[in-house]
Amino acid sequence: MLEAFLREAPAKDFGVWPQWLEWVAGAGTAFLLMSVQIDFFEKSKLWAFGIGAAVWYGFHFCREQQITRLDRHQKVHFERWSHVQRLRAIMVSGAKLSSYLPVPVAEQLEACARARLQTLEEVRLAGPTDPELVSRVTQEVDDELSLAIASAALVTRRDEQSLKDVKMWESDESLLAPILRRISTRRERLESLAESLVSSAPESESLRDLLARVKVEREEAERELNDSLRQM
Repeated sequence: MLEAFLREAPAKDFGVWPQWLEWVAGAGTAFLLMSVQIDFFEKSKLWAFGIGAAVWYGFHFCREQQITRLDRHQKVHFERWSHVQRLRAIMVSGAKLSSYLPVPVAEQLEACARARLQTLEEVRLAGPTDPELVSRVTQEVDDELSLAIASAALVTRRDEQSLKDVKMWESDESLLAPILRRISTRRERLESLAESLVSSAPESESLRDLLARVKVEREEAERELNDSLRQM
């Protein structure tokens, strides 16, 4: 169910170029310069690599400026959805998520994804007919799961790291405990939404109040997560 969410999750760039663009631009420039029939570049490939590096830096600088211009709210959402895109890229590459995440974290994220799907199923079966409220519920459950995924950023293996790092994280209880707690909290929020849809009238103010409360609590969790990610 986690993989299903990653496949379906919308791409949200917030006006920021994808990171792969700077690498493609830099490498593509170097390759083209080495390919053209110009004696200067044929004799000195270092110049081609140097110009390619300069193009990479230009794109990288522009991307960093785009991120800097985001307001605080946009920046939080950008960082969160960047982690979603990271997991999606791992999955699309054909790698197993379990080779990039500690087993307890992967299991908690899967449970969180199941809770999201359950909430959406309740919306479909007995949810509000008001399109605006349906949209709000859908947005909330997606935001809850994306925040859970971002909570695992600290123990999501990077390409330069090895599987040994993942195994080491699995045995580090002090590292995993707060991460698992954050993900578990997101799952509980999703389950609360599902229970509210079952036990109360769909268009009742109680559901609207719950959505508002969940949003406020999630924003607090986002601030806590951002503080921890700055220490990475």
